[in-house]
Amino acid sequence: MHAVRVLRLRDERFSRKLTSSRTEQFFNRHYDMDSSSGWTPADARVSKPGATQSTTHAVTQRVSRFRLFSWILTAVLLWTSVFGGPLPAFLTPAASRTLYFKLPLEGVRFHWDFQDAAAFLAGELTLRIINGNRDETLVVFRDGKIHDGWEMIGDDKGDGSFYFGFATDDRVRTAQGDSLIITLTVKQDLLGRGTYTEGVLRAGTWQMTGTYSGLYGGRWNPMDFVVLGKDPPVAYMQCWDSVWPMEITKTEGWRGAKPANEDSVGFFRRMRPERGVDGRRCGSHI
Repeated sequence: MHAVRVLRLRDERFSRKLTSSRTEQFFNRHYDMDSSSGWTPADARVSKPGATQSTTHAVTQRVSRFRLFSWILTAVLLWTSVFGGPLPAFLTPAASRTLYFKLPLEGVRFHWDFQDAAAFLAGELTLRIINGNRDETLVVFRDGKIHDGWEMIGDDKGDGSFYFGFATDDRVRTAQGDSLIITLTVKQDLLGRGTYTEGVLRAGTWQMTGTYSGLYGGRWNPMDFVVLGKDPPVAYMQCWDSVWPMEITKTEGWRGAKPANEDSVGFFRRMRPERGVDGRRCGSHI
């Protein structure tokens, strides 16, 4: 009998303990203990208006900021790619870039070779970059010698000719607001040959103003990775305000005569004229 009582007592204690544990779990699940007001229903705690409104407001703000950023990005892409407008200055900061340019010769289609390299280099070619208090002049060649760091674009053909474009791997500070001035001194008439014509650039001093046709690298634009790859940042200078007049001596070049439809301008070309990085329209875009 004593053993039976002991077993019953243990069962009763276990039952009370189990009941107490289940009761505690129930209250923990459905109520919150507050030291001042006692047990508070959990659903009342979860559905506090202030907390819900604060969370909703934060989500709405994030969505609004994302939509605003998307609209701005779309507007910038349309402005630059469809309408040819310049990028905002903060998206094209000043940076050290290599340089690439061609001379603004009238009627030239992409390529031109001066037939006498020695006569061409006997003069002088300088590039001047102006922006606010900055006024820097770079000498490309003078008195028959190309200055260190500069080189002719393309390969030497070995026929005594010289291409009309230059490049440098030296880094030069460039910015969207720069104004460019190139000055070429020609000691004697220069005969040249292009894609569809031959002609003469007369002796004298020729000068032209312009801007960059493209700035790549050193800015926040994913297009730079597409254009440059692993190449260094570069500034293209092929948007000149006008051209230097050439006296055409032959209407055939190294590709023969110009095709009849070569100068036709398509619809999109008319809708989007060529412009420089500062928005000015190019009078010569080689």
